[in-house]
Amino acid sequence: MGNHLNFDGSDDYVEVAVGVTNPELDIDGDVTVESIIGPFSDMPDTGLACVCRCGVADVTDERFSLLYNEAGNRIVYESYSGSFDRVFGDISSAPTGGKYHVAITRASNLVSLYVNGEVTGTPTSVSATTVSAALLRVGRTGNISQQFKGNIDEVRVYSRALDANEIAQHARGIFENNTDLALLWKLDTGSGTTATDGSVNGNDGTISGATWLSGNLHPNRVLMTVWEHAGEVALGDPIQYTAA
Repeated sequence: MGNHLNFDGSDDYVEVAVGVTNPELDIDGDVTVESIIGPFSDMPDTGLACVCRCGVADVTDERFSLLYNEAGNRIVYESYSGSFDRVFGDISSAPTGGKYHVAITRASNLVSLYVNGEVTGTPTSVSATTVSAALLRVGRTGNISQQFKGNIDEVRVYSRALDANEIAQHARGIFENNTDLALLWKLDTGSGTTATDGSVNGNDGTISGATWLSGNLHPNRVLMTVWEHAGEVALGDPIQYTAA
């Protein structure tokens, strides 16, 4: 069940365009960004933008970015406030067939990175951001560099830092607290050029070039299915499900 988007690494992206008023995405303080990414193939060795709140043409106008870097097989937090802040986390220790739930949190300027619900790398302090980013993009940065090549699903942005338990639940497909949910692109439509925002803010994105593929990309889809039906069966009862 479900769908996701494939990005060709050349000119595919999704964005909330310039001129769209979305102050809930102008996040300079605590933030959480998460998504499902992979599998990958023939990726360049540069940082590839999964989710970026950035300027139109200047990579130094950047409130927050979640990147993937194939050279080190790692995820990267990046922001800019006079100079770049980058925090790195290894992704190779989480074998899931090339599909990963990845997340970054920034709590009082302390950044933590997660892969499949587990902390990766060392939580690191960064500078406060004071820039005026204009876009939210998935698949590339504002200056049309760092193009992502691979699949992306379920993009979420919160204007608060989720705790480790919440991140672990999200990695298992369990979502119980949507407080301060600024954006939710489930990317489930399967057709058309709109990424519908499932939050209350209505920040729909425009899909440019990215191709719809069938199937939910979540690495723990079976766990999600069991959880969704947990209230309908008794302990010990068999659960029938259809694999995604």
